[in-house]
Amino acid sequence: MATDNLLPPNARRPPTPPGETAPCEVNNGINGSMVHWSTICKTSRGTVSVRDVVHYQHDTSEGAYTVHTEFIGLQPVDLGPLLMTGRYLGPWDDK
Repeated sequence: MATDNLLPPNARRPPTPPGETAPCEVNNGINGSMVHWSTICKTSRGTVSVRDVVHYQHDTSEGAYTVHTEFIGLQPVDLGPLLMTGRYLGPWDDK
């Protein structure tokens, strides 16, 4: 499996939240079979942070991610770690 296929499209380029002009901040890295990325989106209403870690082994993956939100007028919310598993089926299709 090529290392450029280890990062999903949302971890390779910053998205822009709907109705906002500034893109989210994306940081990522690969260390052997461990891949990590974080996305922080700051909007006029608040901030959403998502952090992911995935371990790849042969054609399978296991990982976890956490979500932290802070919106104006609401209590902060923390979710996770949320566990995920997967199986490599082929290269990402960016379409």
